[in-house]
Amino acid sequence: MSAQELAQLEFIFKKVDADGGGTLDADELKEAFGDEFGAKLMADLDADGDGELSLEEFTTNAASVYGGDLSKNIAQMQINCKV
Repeated sequence: MSAQELAQLEFIFKKVDADGGGTLDADELKEAFGDEFGAKLMADLDADGDGELSLEEFTTNAASVYGGDLSKNIAQMQINCKV
């Protein structure tokens, strides 16, 4: 993951973290991205299955899951973000 991609993911995370709690839950993802895309992100990125994504989990798992398509998926997150 490039420094630019990391910075973009961190920006998205902070924007979506509505309560400022330092984690994203399913409700925050669905509010920010809509029900379908928010649920997909949680399913894709919540590796430990606890229903919350820390910044580290969000960025690390996005790089791992999306790999070569990371830039494309970041762009899709930016386009779909409603907050």
